[in-house]
Amino acid sequence: MRVFRYLFKEVLGSFVGVSTLLIVIFVSSTFVRYLADAASGRLPSDIVFAVLMYRLPGFLELIVPLSLFLGVMLAFGRLYVESEMIVLQACGLSKMRLMMYSQGLAVIVMGLVAVLTLYVSPLGMEKYYDVKAEAETQGSFNTVVAGSFKQFGGSDVVLYAGEVTDNKTLLSDVFVAQSLKSSGPNKISLVKAKEGRIVNKDGHRYLELEDGVQISGDIQTNDLTVTRYDIFGYLVEEQQDEEGPLAISDIDAKSTVDLIGSKKRKEQAALQWRIGLPFMVPIIALIAFAMSETSHRRGRYFKLLPGIILYFVYFVSATGVKTLIEDGKMPADLGLWPVHLLFLLVGFGILFMSEIRHRLFHRGKGA
Repeated sequence: MRVFRYLFKEVLGSFVGVSTLLIVIFVSSTFVRYLADAASGRLPSDIVFAVLMYRLPGFLELIVPLSLFLGVMLAFGRLYVESEMIVLQACGLSKMRLMMYSQGLAVIVMGLVAVLTLYVSPLGMEKYYDVKAEAETQGSFNTVVAGSFKQFGGSDVVLYAGEVTDNKTLLSDVFVAQSLKSSGPNKISLVKAKEGRIVNKDGHRYLELEDGVQISGDIQTNDLTVTRYDIFGYLVEEQQDEEGPLAISDIDAKSTVDLIGSKKRKEQAALQWRIGLPFMVPIIALIAFAMSETSHRRGRYFKLLPGIILYFVYFVSATGVKTLIEDGKMPADLGLWPVHLLFLLVGFGILFMSEIRHRLFHRGKGA
């Protein structure tokens, strides 16, 4: 029991360290990207933190298994380098028993990943889409930032506002550029106005510009027309119905209960992925333990790169099977089990590689 507690503590320390590092890297890089989207007007600044938190469980279900894999390799790699594993084996502890000890934390992590993938992550994605849908219903002008350019109405209209009120309904010092491709490849419209405001009428939303000038025509031939106006209107967006872009139909946001019994292949594949992902944890812990064997001369990091490559081969193989199920090229009932079985055999093959070589050598010598 003392040996188990000691090994558990070693693996747990490495696991926590690697997890913390990977989570910090993910959160910081994602947060910077969301801040850039908010600064450019593609994402409302007041939902940045909420979006990040709701997306976090979906990334944790992928980060946690990788952290365990690296944690097991680093922990047992150190024990091999410092000859502690040799001492343990000399005391009568077999590879199989030591491997079973390494599964202690794997069982806990497996339960954590199961909770994440079966419940927390789908719930987080549902909340994520709710927040984005709510932001969209408030209109494109919620992301207008004073002093910056904003695309709206598709990709042909660009808006600039020198000043914007807090409720995003009144703009000052407005400039709008629009490409008139339907009238010709070089046709444009440039509009300058003192003020602009949002107007809802007949189920449509308009940007109503006041007291300005419009320049339109062909920029290549300089055939331009200048028009002064008191009021000028742009159709911004139409009201969306339940079948529009605001409808939440992403499979990742559906609860696991809703996926059970579904006849749609993509939903069947998503269900098998959620069920299969937790079972990867003990298998990658086995592979990590098997590949951690090293010597003082080679160092604890000697097999780290090959181990990471094998881990990603496992992950990509599982993803490939999920795609085959989605495309109807593989029965959904098989799930990820063929991949799990294959890499379980790979793990045991690596673990007992020296014994296999020894037996083959003596069999060949005896022949």
